[in-house]
Amino acid sequence: MLSVLVINEKTIVFLYSLFAFISINFSFYNKLSTIFNDLTYNCLLKYIQQNLSFIFFISLNDR
Repeated sequence: MLSVLVINEKTIVFLYSLFAFISINFSFYNKLSTIFNDLTYNCLLKYIQQNLSFIFFISLNDR
């Protein structure tokens, strides 16, 4: 597990881009939810969350 998260330029840039990515995608998928039913929408969100956590995990171990 993560005991200490070192804040350097790489981490700050990554976190900033991650938050921008999340906010853009949430507005996009909120529009999609009016098109799809709730089941498809929940599957999309679950897929996105799994991929985001995987990307975050990879980038933290890439040191």
